[in-house]
Amino acid sequence: MVINVSMNSDESRKRALETAVGVYGVQAAALGEKDKNQLEVIGEGVDPVKLTSSLRKKSAK
Repeated sequence: MVINVSMNSDESRKRALETAVGVYGVQAAALGEKDKNQLEVIGEGVDPVKLTSSLRKKSAK
């Protein structure tokens, strides 16, 4: 799945990747090749609502 996340700095990109990998079912996460504000997530049984909520909470800090 591909999620658009507003990431303005390298630190926020790092935080988003760490958060995504920590969610149950996620096997891999990477930034989009063309758009660095896209987070590409690979896995089975990933709850997209939980993933998005976790990303929003972490990006608000």
